Amino acid sequence: TPKVLCEDNDLALDIVTLKPFQGNIFVKGRAKDKSCRQSYANNGTNSYSLPLGKCGMQRLRSANPRGVNFVVTVLVSFHPAGFITKNDRAFHVKCFYMEPDSIVSQSIDV
Repeated sequence: TPKVLCEDNDLALDIVTLKPFQGNIFVKGRAKDKSCRQSYANNGTNSYSLPLGKCGMQRLRSANPRGVNFVVTVLVSFHPAGFITKNDRAFHVKCFYMEPDSIVSQSIDV
């Protein structure tokens, strides 16, 4: 299971594998889009990040609590050429950004 990091401008995943990782991490349906895919060769720790709202990432408003959810499905492919294998995994990743409370005040002269 990846560690999800909800950063200010991007959504990041840290994926740790038992053996050095050779393969690709990409957004579901965007395997051929180079801006949505990252290739890895013999890595132990693999970091993958996406700018918020890019690569088909959904942006969903929430009324209670007030804020925005960013949702995306990321695939971890264990074959360097991109072939689908039984070891591949998909992760439905969510980051919630709470809207800060703001106090609005205005003076009125009567």
